[in-house]
Amino acid sequence: MLAVEVVLLSGVAVGVLTHISIRHIMLNAISSSSGTEAFVRFFIDNFFVKSIQSRLLVAMYLVLAVFFVRDVYATLGRARAGSRGELLRALALGDGNRTAIY
Repeated sequence: MLAVEVVLLSGVAVGVLTHISIRHIMLNAISSSSGTEAFVRFFIDNFFVKSIQSRLLVAMYLVLAVFFVRDVYATLGRARAGSRGELLRALALGDGNRTAIY
């Protein structure tokens, strides 16, 4: 399950980076802001001015990142209760409650 989430997270990250130029946004933010509050305000204002595609990509990335971090913590919690072999099995198979179809 984590492998699927890594692929999804990577795919959305590529979409975000090809659609949104983070380098140009950072350069504009630094040149137009005078302090931390103005810097944060620039990003918030710029986010709501951007296209719906940009907002959806960023929102999808944040949601996937939250789910990924949640699943990593759950997997590590199970690993602390078990052995190293169980951690590797959990990372490869997810929760381990699935049956194999041959």
